Amino acid sequence: GMADETILLADDDPMIVDPLALQLRREGFTVHIAVDGEDALAQARRVTPDVVLLDIMMPKKQGWEVCRELRAESDVPIIMLTARGEEMDRILGLELGADDYLTKPFSARELIARIRAVLRRVAMDSARQASPAAETASDDDVVQLGRVTVDRARYQVAVDGEPVHLSQREYSLLMALLDAQGAAVKRGDL
Repeated sequence: GMADETILLADDDPMIVDPLALQLRREGFTVHIAVDGEDALAQARRVTPDVVLLDIMMPKKQGWEVCRELRAESDVPIIMLTARGEEMDRILGLELGADDYLTKPFSARELIARIRAVLRRVAMDSARQASPAAETASDDDVVQLGRVTVDRARYQVAVDGEPVHLSQREYSLLMALLDAQGAAVKRGDL
């Protein structure tokens, strides 16, 4: 449950790390601390944390690098921490696969709320993947069925990644079939 979630906190500033680690442990999290980017990568691989908190400015390897390398090998949730409220930083962080982004100074309470939100999101995603029928019921509008991808929001259909042009009638038919995925579709319903 929530009580045994492991957090990797990667930041080289003890003024931030010490009180945060204390607060997180009080909340029942297990906390591992990394003081530079290389250490962060090594620990992330070793302890497979549930959430990684990554400071952008770190010695040996910047948070960006760590984020990119981690993302290439794992889908662990990553929350970037930055001292600068640069919009560019935020965009870059999200581009590189970070799940969330916090600008210093932030309160421990704010951080914990973000951690819990990210963990909830992960739990919901894995629950969704566990039940195939939920695929069409999920709130994301892109449905993947074998080689066919349907983007409901944009009314686009692709096979093997190649766009396919359907008439409105064919498209509605496909939607009806998708909605009834797993259930037999009666001709009268089409």
